[in-house]
Amino acid sequence: GTSPCLDNSDLHLECFSADTAPQLMCREELVRYTNEADEERQGLIVENNLMAGNTSAMEAGIRRLNETTETGGIIMNDLKGQSEQLKRTVDRVLDTGEVLKESKRVLDGMARAAATNKLTTALIILLEIFVICVIIYFKFVASSSKT
Repeated sequence: GTSPCLDNSDLHLECFSADTAPQLMCREELVRYTNEADEERQGLIVENNLMAGNTSAMEAGIRRLNETTETGGIIMNDLKGQSEQLKRTVDRVLDTGEVLKESKRVLDGMARAAATNKLTTALIILLEIFVICVIIYFKFVASSSKT
């Protein structure tokens, strides 16, 4: 329980006014109470220092989080720009592919026309050679057999 000297507002006067047994007990209790209060105060100081350290660590963590968030936002914007650039590049490649298909079709048509022209030219040359041979035959071979 509590001693009457701890309940009284005149704690020091009661405990130190005489050297009787209750006053000695009161002094011992006062010393014990003071020691407990000092220990509690020291504990509170340690806890306060821990809280201050934790607060500083949390503030540093929040700063790092904000920096990381800002960096992430910058990276996201860069990636968005790169994504749009890639889409434009893909569109250009597809357009180029279409142009190349059309060019291939035109070139294939030109190659067929060139092959047809070569074949036609070769047939005309062969026909001319045949006609020349026929003329020569009739002019020299047929006329010499009449005479």
